[in-house]
Amino acid sequence: MEKFFRIEKIISKIFNHIVVSLFGVMFLLVLFQIIMRYVFNHPSVWSEELVRFLLVWIVFLGSIIVTREKEHIKIGIFVEFLPVKLKNIFQFIEKILSSLFLLLLIYFGSRIIIQNLHNMSSIINISRGFIYLCIPLGAVGMLIYEFKELKEGKNRWK
Repeated sequence: MEKFFRIEKIISKIFNHIVVSLFGVMFLLVLFQIIMRYVFNHPSVWSEELVRFLLVWIVFLGSIIVTREKEHIKIGIFVEFLPVKLKNIFQFIEKILSSLFLLLLIYFGSRIIIQNLHNMSSIINISRGFIYLCIPLGAVGMLIYEFKELKEGKNRWK
């Protein structure tokens, strides 16, 4: 189990660096696009498309980080007023429903990848299958942390 936590820590650091790097590249591309559009009056079309794709990747990979840190947006006002036992039951149901949704996201995301594997983006000529790869990848990452939290909380939910 200790080996798993060590591997998970390394993978977490890698994802943090990837998301920060992608965000930095996206920032520089937007800056480049602004300069090209307003200074040189020659807008860059390829950078706009690439920024769109990077944003999608940042959202799905960033969701893994947010799930790991338990920082996803929740409406907890109702649950906060419940007794501890009932609160734990609601949290368990939330984890199960989230896990089911993520399994659906993996399944349908994989189907979207397969359907778009040979479909190329219009400007930068990248396979749309690669672009959509972030959907099941992000869902798998989030699902790992959902399962980890289910395992950690199993004594709480008895």
